[in-house]
Amino acid sequence: MILDEAQNVTAAQMKMFLTRLGENVRSIVNGDITQCDLPSGVRSGLSDALARFEEDE
Repeated sequence: MILDEAQNVTAAQMKMFLTRLGENVRSIVNGDITQCDLPSGVRSGLSDALARFEEDE
């Protein structure tokens, strides 16, 4: 499964993508948080996911 332009998905949309992956599924999440087109005040799902994965390290 490939999610391209991930900087433009909301945190809720990113959660839907990540929680619906089945067993033995490979995924690619591609995006650039400096090129986010979301409205002001809406956090990018990509930056949210990156922050959560960094917490797990």
